[in-house]
Amino acid sequence: MRHVVSTTVSNEGVFALYKGLSGPLLTVPLINSIIFASYEFAKSMMNVTDEKDFTFGQSIKAGCFAGLVNSIVLSPIELVKCRL
Repeated sequence: MRHVVSTTVSNEGVFALYKGLSGPLLTVPLINSIIFASYEFAKSMMNVTDEKDFTFGQSIKAGCFAGLVNSIVLSPIELVKCRL
């Protein structure tokens, strides 16, 4: 590990250790915002106004909806990111 790091730094510089980081830095905030927004949207569709009345079953439904939206919207983005 030390040999790889030292060779990379000596040949390409310190910033070579961060190659490939731009994709995740751009997509992770997008992923999180879509998941949280769709989760909150599902809660509003179930008329949840108070967290005390938010049941475990409603939480599962909202989470499933957020996962569905995540897979539909972000699968093409992940495919492009993997192929880069």
